[in-house]
Amino acid sequence: MKPFDEELISAYIDNELSEDERREVERWLAESAEHRRLYEELASIHQRLSELPRHQLHGDYVEPVVREIRENPMLAPAAPLRTTWPPNPATVETPVFATKDAPANRRPS
Repeated sequence: MKPFDEELISAYIDNELSEDERREVERWLAESAEHRRLYEELASIHQRLSELPRHQLHGDYVEPVVREIRENPMLAPAAPLRTTWPPNPATVETPVFATKDAPANRRPS
């Protein structure tokens, strides 16, 4: 038996599984109340999403959006951040705390 896989539950709801995968999911559902609860929750979400209105975009919608992205540099993807770890010790400031009980602050008795 395969380990439990939430993605297979979702694919089961969408009727996207092979017969073997379908049987596996049905076995999980039969054996576990927790898996059945997850199935019921995902099925409910699937049902509500299917009831949402569908919007159609007009044919010339994509072209102006793509043009705007290409022409506006502020919308262009940023260069990836380059970080190094561990940081260079010469550039890291380490706080040093002094207290009245520190050896350097003790007065001879």
